[in-house]
Amino acid sequence: MRGTISVGDAILNKDSGKYLGQPIIEAARTERLQKWIGVSFGNSFNKPGFNNGFHLNTVLPYMSHYKPDVQENDEKKKYCTGMTVDWPRRWRESRTIDIQPLVSKLDTDPRFSDYYEQTLRFIRFSEENHDWFKKEKHLSYG
Repeated sequence: MRGTISVGDAILNKDSGKYLGQPIIEAARTERLQKWIGVSFGNSFNKPGFNNGFHLNTVLPYMSHYKPDVQENDEKKKYCTGMTVDWPRRWRESRTIDIQPLVSKLDTDPRFSDYYEQTLRFIRFSEENHDWFKKEKHLSYG
């Protein structure tokens, strides 16, 4: 599962099956640029009114989950905020079992091994930077 959280005006009509709007386009474009199990924030969160009020223990600055060609492509790069949902932290706070062996067990098809390996790197990055927002030094974005 990979995804993007986007904000903005949209038409969401379940009865007619119509889902239109910039946040939906942004989420679809950003989602396919990622190579992991996780969720990042779309660039619509850079807009005033949407870029504050977060509990810092729920987000984590991270850039390494994007596919390799993204950083060299300005059109694709504009969708990359470097902000992610720190789901491994939530896992650690709510469970006693280590998530890494569980993710490793999901890696059964070599065609998708990179996705699982990148997910494991993110889990370790999250653990190593557990309280990144309390530290005085600048955090590397992974």
